[in-house]
Amino acid sequence: MIKLASLIGTIIIGATLLFFFYTGMFDRIELSRESRGPYNLVYREYQGPRSGVRYVMNTVYRYVRDTLHLESGTGFVIFYDDPLSGIEKGSRCICGVVVDSCPEVAVPYKTGVFRRTEAVVGSVKLRSFFSYTIGGSRFYYRLTKLLAEKNETRTGPVLELYEMKQKRIQYVAPLDGAVAPAPAFSGK
Repeated sequence: MIKLASLIGTIIIGATLLFFFYTGMFDRIELSRESRGPYNLVYREYQGPRSGVRYVMNTVYRYVRDTLHLESGTGFVIFYDDPLSGIEKGSRCICGVVVDSCPEVAVPYKTGVFRRTEAVVGSVKLRSFFSYTIGGSRFYYRLTKLLAEKNETRTGPVLELYEMKQKRIQYVAPLDGAVAPAPAFSGK
């Protein structure tokens, strides 16, 4: 009986460790200060639960690919509300794809530029769909600690870049500028 309990315990612990590895919990997030941008964006504004972001992003991707006939391997999201706050009903963001230039688009799509800025940059490997939430929460936690230690502040929302070809998520948190580099959220 003790051998069976030991075997089951070992299997459970092994499966848990494998799950944590699969989700990227053991990946190290290195933060660096870099100059980033500009990024040309085609996007839609969205306000609602964070679970709906990927549907909006896929809609923008299909519009850019099928209607504008442009290719993009990089999606993005800019959350205008604190991502660690847990707001689900009123989470405001813009989401879409990064393109080479800003084309003419039809409503409800918009174009904009995330201007060049000094930023804290971090990245995580895109291992699974868990990477979006676990990687983001780990980055924002580390970013908050770093900014408090260095007595710096963010200038606007963080740009999250989903680079599918490189299989990574990059986070670009603008620092100490006079104007936020992200397009404004109009709510329209």
